[in-house]
Amino acid sequence: GTLADAAVQAAVDACTEELGDSGRVLLRKSGTEPVLRVMAEAGTTELCEQMVDAIIAAMDTSGHLIEVKK
Repeated sequence: GTLADAAVQAAVDACTEELGDSGRVLLRKSGTEPVLRVMAEAGTTELCEQMVDAIIAAMDTSGHLIEVKK
């Protein structure tokens, strides 16, 4: 699945390292729909968007992305 994909995990790890103690990223699988929610907390909206976009790009490259809703 998406959460086990090496490229997606590498993107999550890179974002987590970049944020350090100043934020976090979270991927949450829905229990009722084929949906994966990608969330980030950071000091600025721009940084949050960069982190989410990096993870979404990894999902897309790995063939796991079907639709993005922001």
